[in-house]
Amino acid sequence: MPILNDQGVVVDVIFARDLDLPLQQEHSVVIMAGGLGTRLRPITETIPKPMIRIGGKPILEVIIGKFLDQGFHKFTFCVNHLADVIRDHFSDGSKFGVEIEYIVEPKRLGTAGALSLIDPAPTRPVIVMNGDILTSVNFNQLLAFHYENRAAATMGVNRFQYTLPYGVVEVQGHSIHSFHEKPIYDFFVNSGIYVVSPEAISLIPKDDFFDMPALFEKLSDEKRVAFPIHEYWLDIGRHDDLDRAIREHSEENPKK
Repeated sequence: MPILNDQGVVVDVIFARDLDLPLQQEHSVVIMAGGLGTRLRPITETIPKPMIRIGGKPILEVIIGKFLDQGFHKFTFCVNHLADVIRDHFSDGSKFGVEIEYIVEPKRLGTAGALSLIDPAPTRPVIVMNGDILTSVNFNQLLAFHYENRAAATMGVNRFQYTLPYGVVEVQGHSIHSFHEKPIYDFFVNSGIYVVSPEAISLIPKDDFFDMPALFEKLSDEKRVAFPIHEYWLDIGRHDDLDRAIREHSEENPKK
């Protein structure tokens, strides 16, 4: 990796062999797979969203494969809605070459609440990811970024651009101040992919509904960092997202 100065001139080169990176096999991956998937009804009335098939495999199986390719093999599935469908398919994970433990949420606990039920509590950072996301992000880089920034929690963020289909008029009193025809808004969105250290997990209330943004709000600015995701990323939240995923991950066109 080249190191540039403020003028864009290469002043140093860092080689991967010289980096003190975390060993991925020592870190667990927690998949939040307990959501109701209400926006994908009626499909999710009988099938939990992470078990919807993409390219011939359940979304969860695709996710596991991405992690396994990068050296991760320890997983915890946080389940609630139609939990038995997930457990019956994956069991202990051995037939997929991984280890899987389960946290059965006694009630809906949000995107972070189930972390309070991990027993024993983690002693090193864990990767946390929603169970309805397809991505080609480099999880080793994400983990290394978390360590390098000495963060308590790292949020993967995805750049999003939206073009407003209308002309925006800025008004001061009764006077028109300016026009902006179909402006483009450029911002980062929460990708649903995180790294969370034990010190952050300790802030999560026990067995209570608690979303991940609330956890980040509890942390000081220097303890919460954003990791920009430039790779493929798709949140399968709606029917049009599902249609896109099926097209892009079909067995005839394994795009991602």
